[in-house]
Amino acid sequence: MNVFPLPAPIFILKFLLYLSFFLHAILFNLVLGGSLIIAIYVFKGKEKHLLISKQMASRLPYLMAFTITFGIAPLLFIQSIYPTLFYNSALNFSIPFMLILLNVFIAYVLIYIGTKNWEKLKKWKGFIYLLVGFLLSFVMFVYNNLFAFLEDAKDNPLLFRLNRSGFDFYNESPTLLPRFFHFFFASFALGGLWVAIWGTMKLKKEPEQGRWQYRSGATNFASATILVIFSGVWWFFTIPQETTRIVMGKNIILTILFAFLLISSIISFIFALLGLNSIKPDLFLKVTGYLSAINIFFMIILRDVLRDENLKEIINFAEMKVRFNGIAFLIFVLFFAVVIFTIYDLYRRIKKETK
Repeated sequence: MNVFPLPAPIFILKFLLYLSFFLHAILFNLVLGGSLIIAIYVFKGKEKHLLISKQMASRLPYLMAFTITFGIAPLLFIQSIYPTLFYNSALNFSIPFMLILLNVFIAYVLIYIGTKNWEKLKKWKGFIYLLVGFLLSFVMFVYNNLFAFLEDAKDNPLLFRLNRSGFDFYNESPTLLPRFFHFFFASFALGGLWVAIWGTMKLKKEPEQGRWQYRSGATNFASATILVIFSGVWWFFTIPQETTRIVMGKNIILTILFAFLLISSIISFIFALLGLNSIKPDLFLKVTGYLSAINIFFMIILRDVLRDENLKEIINFAEMKVRFNGIAFLIFVLFFAVVIFTIYDLYRRIKKETK
């Protein structure tokens, strides 16, 4: 089904996909989860809630900018790896797919409105950040639809020939809802972890605020992590059995990786609880943060492996032609290095300014 040659060796495309999507996933989860937590804290309305929600809101415009920047790259790599499948899938959701741009733009504007008019908006800012959460959840839902549709190409090749309206969500997919809820709860968990780790940094200068903050954030993280684990198990059992066998003993390396992700998720949950009840939570919550980042990175790899396993009957990367231009690749590496340095420099300046 892939009639286009690969623009570079598959291992280069995969590596760049994993790296760029990992950065995008972290940032997107912080923006989505952070927006929802800000809304909840604003509606609660207590001084401690409003203080951290205002500080989080002041960071969201920067995080949103980086989210968009790092979101373009993985989308391009996905289109390079699965061109025919991706475009055919996108055509079936053409209207919601185009609405992604509008949703992201509106969410970005609302984030700026909330930041610049924090005091004037009073309780209305809670609704603004709730709307931001809804808009970004819609973006996540559309992409989940698209990939569920793409991955079912093997089981239903006629799927791509149906005359659809361009607004038909792929409700027939058994993986759609568990996949969406898994990512949604993960965003909320990461937002809670952001609050918790930030709280540990305040313990010396603002002990009362810091203590309340890390406990509130750790509670949100632990509660959401339980839902992440359950929705992940639900998602796993909706994937075809012939696909999941690769992580259930068929491939020993992937089986070990799958077991590691399960154990690591449980350990991060336990460390969050230990941090919640500790007077010195810094170490526990930092370990939780590191494990969460590692889990996201390897989850991206594992999910990609399962996707390719599900599509192996219609896509064989070993047999695909590669049109690799060394000069073009060197130019790409040069510009990529410049972009990374620019982003790092902006981050350093923003961090200095926000202090």
